[in-house]
Amino acid sequence: MRWVVIILGVVAIGFVAFMLIGSNESEPPEGFEPPGFFGWLDSLGGAPRLVEKPVSIPDDGGWTLAVPRACGTPARIATLEIKSGAYVSVAYECRADAPRDCRGPVELCRDQVFCLASAEGASICPSDREEVTEADVSFGPEGGLLRITAPLGGTASVELR
Repeated sequence: MRWVVIILGVVAIGFVAFMLIGSNESEPPEGFEPPGFFGWLDSLGGAPRLVEKPVSIPDDGGWTLAVPRACGTPARIATLEIKSGAYVSVAYECRADAPRDCRGPVELCRDQVFCLASAEGASICPSDREEVTEADVSFGPEGGLLRITAPLGGTASVELR
């Protein structure tokens, strides 16, 4: 028993010495900003892309993409950019009836609604929609529906990558 106490004492002294002297923590470089949420998701250790190659979506009224379930994947992301037309409305709604073992983080399962508007044309984006030319959309493992809607009687082209 005495040897156990002596060994534990030596290990404790070594641990304390390592913590005081041997820390490898360094100061971040000047002006360093940690990546935002989407920057982290897009990194190698983060979420995969929803599509491997860019997809052009000519739109003359409405387009819906069923995002499949991907249980075991914490999140997936995609970038949407308007290529032609004045604006399109984009909405993502996650599937609420996902099995319990296929649910992702709550922030990925909220409704994401925004308006892609081209820089050259005047858009008529609804006042309750955020207006951007390019946007990242996050998809949880439970899947859902991505809806892209052009203005009534208008056309638009969107790239999904």
